[in-house]
Amino acid sequence: MVALTIEFIGADATINDSFREWLSRAGLRAADAANGSNVSVQNGADCEELGAQLSRFVQERSDRFTLRIDGPGGDSLLHEVRMVADADSMTSFLATSAYLQ
Repeated sequence: MVALTIEFIGADATINDSFREWLSRAGLRAADAANGSNVSVQNGADCEELGAQLSRFVQERSDRFTLRIDGPGGDSLLHEVRMVADADSMTSFLATSAYLQ
């Protein structure tokens, strides 16, 4: 298992809580982190599932925010998240941060 931190940075102080609730409703686990949400992935399929949920969550939001994905493979800071919010791009960012590609 590879631990990743997903952090939404924006004016809505509850956005990270909302993301964890979103994942929970989708049957995925996320733990509260000091700076976002901690998730674990084991393989590309996990990244695909999480990437699809991340994409849907971003598309549902109308507020402005920056997205940070941090893991052993690197840190991605996405300022214009909606420009790359498709599921394939989110999966790629997650897999790279998890050092799976």
